[in-house]
Amino acid sequence: WLERLLSHRVAQLNFGRPCDAHARLSDFKMLPRLLFLICAALSASRAVAQEQQAVADEPLQAAESADAAPEPAEPEVPQPPKKEEEPASNPIPLAVGGAAALAALALLLGGGSKKKQPAALLLGPSNAGKTLLFHRLVNNEIEETVASMKSDEGIVDNKLLVDVPGHRRLRNEVTKELKRATKIVFMVDAADATRQAKAAAELLYEIFCQDSRPSLLILCNKKDRPGAKTPARIKLTLASEIETLHKTAKTMGSTGDDTQQVAPIDTAGKFFSFESHAPCACTFLAYSAREDKLDAVREFLLK
Repeated sequence: WLERLLSHRVAQLNFGRPCDAHARLSDFKMLPRLLFLICAALSASRAVAQEQQAVADEPLQAAESADAAPEPAEPEVPQPPKKEEEPASNPIPLAVGGAAALAALALLLGGGSKKKQPAALLLGPSNAGKTLLFHRLVNNEIEETVASMKSDEGIVDNKLLVDVPGHRRLRNEVTKELKRATKIVFMVDAADATRQAKAAAELLYEIFCQDSRPSLLILCNKKDRPGAKTPARIKLTLASEIETLHKTAKTMGSTGDDTQQVAPIDTAGKFFSFESHAPCACTFLAYSAREDKLDAVREFLLK
C-alpha cells in the first residue's frame, strides 16, 4: 500500500506516467530508508495518542471509583473531613529574637552615646613603633608586632593608655579618640622621617585643631637605626609640612568650605615653629622603644 501511494505521489511530481513512476521508484536505493522513517513516525504518533488518552481517562476513573458503592460486608460510616492541623509554633526562637532586638535597641540608645573615659593616647603614623611601646608600658614585655588596625587600651601606673592605629584609612578613629585625650605620646620613625613627614604633620595639625590642648611628647623612635634623623631635623621637617597645611586650610576656609578645620595658629607672617606657634606644648626626644628605658615616658604620663 505504501509502495502504491509513493508511486502515485512520484507520478504527480512529473516523473512520467504512474506505471513508469512505479518502475522507477522500485529502483531507488533510498526506498527502504524512507519506509523505515515513515513507520517510525507512525509509531511515535500512536504512542503520543495513547499517552493523551491515558491522561484523559484519569479523571473519569477517579469519578467512577468515588461513585462506587461500599461493600456490604464492611459498611463504613462517612466521616467528616479532618482539618489539617498546623504545627505548633515554637516560642523559643521568638523569645530569643525579641531579646536580641531589645539588646540591640538598648545598645543603640544607651551604649552608643556613652562617654569614653579620659585617657592618654599613643599616636603617630603607621609603623612608627606605637604598639611595641604600648606592650612595654602595659605588659612590661617586648612583643613582635604588626601594624594595628584597631585601638587597644591598657593601664599604666593607674592611668588609662590607648594605642590608636595610625593608618590613613582609620583617621576617623583618631578623630574620635582625640576628644578624650589628656596627654599624647606622638611617635615618628626617625629612620623613615622623610617619608612619614606628611602623614605625621597631618595628624599633628588635627591635634592642633582640637578645643582641648593636650601636651605632646614627640618621640623620634628608632634612633639606633642607620640613617635615623635627629630630633632637630625632624622638628624642622614637620614644621615645614605644618606650614603648608595651615596655609591650605586658611585658603579653603576663606572660600566658604565649612568642613575644613583651621588650627588656631597665628604666625604673623613668619615661618611656623613649634616653640612659638604650636597651640600645644610639644617636647621632642630621641628614643628607641625597643632599647631605651621607660622612665621618660612614664614621667610624662604621670605629670
